[in-house]
Amino acid sequence: MKYTVSIPEIDLSFEVEEGANLLTELILHKVFPNDGSYCGGVRDCGRCAIISNGVKVLSCKTYINCDLTLQYLDLSQMSIKDSPENDRNLIRRRRMLSVDRGKYYSGGKIGVAVDLGTTTIHYAFVELPSGYKKIPDRGKKKENPRKNRQEEFSQEEYYPDSIKMRIAEGLREFLENEKKEGAILEVSCKGKGEEFLSEIRDIFEELNVLKISSSINPQVAFGGDIISRISASLNSSDARETLKSLVTTSISYEICKFLIEKDLYEVDYVVISGNVTMITLLLGEDASSISQHPYKSNYLTVYPKTPFETQIQVYNPQKHRATIFSFSTDSSPEIEKSGEYLNNVPIIHFIPAISTFVGGDFVSGLSILPEPGKGKYSIFIDMGTNTEIGIVGEGRYIVGSAPAGPCFEGGNISCGMRAEVGAIYSYFINENGVAEIRIFEGKENDSDNIKPLGICGSGLIDIIAELRRTGLLEDEGILLNGENPFRVAEDINLSQKDIREFQLAKSAIITGIEILMEKVGIGHKDVENVFVSGGFSEAISIKSLINSGIIPKELSDRCVTLGNTSLFGATSIFLKGRNSFSKIAKTGEYVDFVAEENFQSKFIENIRFK
Repeated sequence: MKYTVSIPEIDLSFEVEEGANLLTELILHKVFPNDGSYCGGVRDCGRCAIISNGVKVLSCKTYINCDLTLQYLDLSQMSIKDSPENDRNLIRRRRMLSVDRGKYYSGGKIGVAVDLGTTTIHYAFVELPSGYKKIPDRGKKKENPRKNRQEEFSQEEYYPDSIKMRIAEGLREFLENEKKEGAILEVSCKGKGEEFLSEIRDIFEELNVLKISSSINPQVAFGGDIISRISASLNSSDARETLKSLVTTSISYEICKFLIEKDLYEVDYVVISGNVTMITLLLGEDASSISQHPYKSNYLTVYPKTPFETQIQVYNPQKHRATIFSFSTDSSPEIEKSGEYLNNVPIIHFIPAISTFVGGDFVSGLSILPEPGKGKYSIFIDMGTNTEIGIVGEGRYIVGSAPAGPCFEGGNISCGMRAEVGAIYSYFINENGVAEIRIFEGKENDSDNIKPLGICGSGLIDIIAELRRTGLLEDEGILLNGENPFRVAEDINLSQKDIREFQLAKSAIITGIEILMEKVGIGHKDVENVFVSGGFSEAISIKSLINSGIIPKELSDRCVTLGNTSLFGATSIFLKGRNSFSKIAKTGEYVDFVAEENFQSKFIENIRFK
């Protein structure tokens, strides 16, 4: 005789034979995150407790002799006796997902967005909405996105732990609170910035952000810039394999650390956003075509890959899944143990690139920008060693790459450093001529014990801007105060060579902006907004961007600084789908700045401060 077991929370029901063990059937139908027990078969730990027909039972001791309606327990419903103190965090969460027979769940599907930067790798770990099946090919319709959800679900039961509750209090406040751990996005001005926030609410309110983290890209051991790493990879196959192993191991470590912290089994999707060189090195492929004219690459579009192909581990090494048995009536052989089957599933996705020098990280940023008004255009600048610039409007994406050099990431600056603890990120000379500086502090309140250790990108921009504003730096870039180098803080100086490095980077960016505007045939009056992103952009002062000469003064009232748009764009793919990214990559028009006839004259002219 057969009976029906139903779990309304996840809209699941299945039939079982009379006398079947409830725990075994739950394992076979993959609705427990593991074997449901930590007692080693003694059957007294209480870990597999569940509500059956309104009564709390241990599923390991329950044998089915009638129709059952099951309900998962909240942590608050578990007694100390049922769950030892050190096991309280392992209790199954109430919120479940629809069952997919090919996967295990730990309460929800998990997506990981990775911004693979040259010096830093950023991560966003998110729990995907109920019923999520795969990364969609097409984006969702935007008409009344909240209306239907409010009719079908109450906010409390559909998003019990999600970011939606925080959004109700204001997304800006949430981001500010999370900034210590590295916010995905920060908007630093009103106007279009506020509209931008409203555009991304639909994304965030459906994604439960579990963790934001970052780590140094270990490939810096081969050099802080892309050219050094390409050269190393071309010298020997061993170096190429080492470069691949360094970054895949780093990503695997961060994923495994997250899974262990949250006591989860696996992540279901990984989306990687990065420039073409970084993706090529991650795949362990030959980068010689990138290093020489005409600078072509076969990896502008990379199709989804398996963890085995990429050598990225996506499951918790400390957990062993319950053995899966075949549903064959003839026999029940053991299959799919401990994440082995995950290695053969293409769950590693890559954001496509427009060209060799305009990569997926920039496409990620373009994908989340609000559309400018009719007849208007937006300028998007992603600052870094390779500063990408784009003009968006009238359905077009015209992009280019400015070789700014590593000064914005602390490279080639005598006291330069990454944006980390001890770095000067803000600098201001007050009316008394006294310098006021701000430095990145640790997570603990130990700011009194931290002294400035160096200058990061935003700090460099501030210092140059203040020297210009106070008349200490002339148009040609020469210091006028008699000091060479300029004393920023104790043991931290800015040399004349450092200023020259900045001038070259500044000139490359503003020259790129001018060339793109000429290509599109627009003037300053046609620009609706200038969006500036980058790993350090949330700390950049708009006034400093203008005063230092990076952004034309005519656009000073239209600047919006964003945070890590590469990471946020990669995160948004879980809901927006792949098509929006593919469309940008396919239709984007690339302009080679250096090949333009007037590049050299413009570049030399723009070295000067105006």
